Amino acid sequence: MTDLSSATSPQKALPTDQARKERRGYGFMVGSSLSFAVMGALVKVASETLPFQEVTFFRAFGGLVFIGAWMLIRRLSFQANDKGLLIWRGVMGWAALTAYFYAIAHMYLADAVLLNYTSSFFTALLAAVFLGERLTTRTVLCLATALGGVALVVGPKGGFWNLGALAGLGSALCAAFAYVAVKRATANNSPWAIVLYFSLVASVLTLPWLLRDYHAPSPNEWLLLVGLAASATVAQLLMTYGYQLARASTASVVTLSTPLFSAALAYACFQLVPTWGTWLGGALILGAGVVLATRP
Repeated sequence: MTDLSSATSPQKALPTDQARKERRGYGFMVGSSLSFAVMGALVKVASETLPFQEVTFFRAFGGLVFIGAWMLIRRLSFQANDKGLLIWRGVMGWAALTAYFYAIAHMYLADAVLLNYTSSFFTALLAAVFLGERLTTRTVLCLATALGGVALVVGPKGGFWNLGALAGLGSALCAAFAYVAVKRATANNSPWAIVLYFSLVASVLTLPWLLRDYHAPSPNEWLLLVGLAASATVAQLLMTYGYQLARASTASVVTLSTPLFSAALAYACFQLVPTWGTWLGGALILGAGVVLATRP
């Protein structure tokens, strides 16, 4: 009886190649999130003694050096297609990076990261407009829930008109434009070329600030700058591979694990315990992200 039943019942469908690719993409995004959390903690420490513009420059320039050296060692091609798109991605990435580092320097680390990572919801909206991905009622409801979470994170600490909070939200919007550009660029460019162009454009745009207000780093500060550039470069590469394999809207939601990693690092490194607003607002933001990532 058992044999007959099993013989006549449909076999469990094996995972498709696309499903396997998406799972790999999500794995890359989790690794990227952890690397970005490490970068945020190092930025927080470095910004206590260095101007945030200088920290921003060395993060971008360090990435340019790391990626360029690796491409030379591996004899990878520097050829890039859609240069206009890559430059646009670099400009948006630079704007997001600058605003994000300002937020980190002037807010609690976990709060700044939470605000920045609302970019996943902006990405879902932009992906619907520019990439043709489906925008459902679920996405709209999740976005509304996430905005409520943002209000709780920011409200107890001075409201939306706090410059740090505005910078955090601005970085999220600019990052969303950059992520959509990454998704388009991966069709004709290697992840290495995409990250190289971002680092180059961001370095050029940040250089005038560095020259205007340069502070010679101490040996310990150099270690911090090298560490944040290295962790950021690894994070960028993993993120780019993730977007190459997975859908932009859902892949971006996986990065919401970064605030969890950041909160843990903030407690471990700075003994900072999140406030009730961060806990409750963060739960709404992350919960909305999980719901958005879950397919109906």
